[in-house]
Amino acid sequence: KPERRVLTVDCIGWHGNVFVLPEVVYGIQDGERVVLQLADPSATADFVQHGTMQGWQDTVARLANGNPRLMLAIALSLSGPVIPLLQAENVGFNLRGPSSIGKSLALKAASSVWSDIRFMRTWNATGNGLQSVAATYNHTFLPLDEMGEAQASTIGSTVFALGGCVS
Repeated sequence: KPERRVLTVDCIGWHGNVFVLPEVVYGIQDGERVVLQLADPSATADFVQHGTMQGWQDTVARLANGNPRLMLAIALSLSGPVIPLLQAENVGFNLRGPSSIGKSLALKAASSVWSDIRFMRTWNATGNGLQSVAATYNHTFLPLDEMGEAQASTIGSTVFALGGCVS
């Protein structure tokens, strides 16, 4: 009879009543420890904490106040863990517009919820490569910048495929 049980999981995100990130597990673990065990430990998004909640509120959140694009992006980044609880499979948004209107800035602000600008990725990849990246962001937020760098003929199929990357 083991004194303690350990549940190993192979991806971040929801696993029963717990939400697993590379360095921390949130939620009630029902007597067993939950551990993230990846086949390739380097294959995770760059989840990094910088500073404090108060510092984030004083800098990023304060600047977003009254800016609909920044507020939407931050709200979307916070929605990732909620989507599975609503029994929705996935959600995607595309900020569209001319250059220099703040689309990349909005993604940077949204990325700050989970990490820093290293959390952002670009569309400048193959569809298969983006699917692999999306799997490492499971149940969180995948900020993809510069859709103009993607091959126009593959964007639709890539978006469809990305929707199937969550567990």
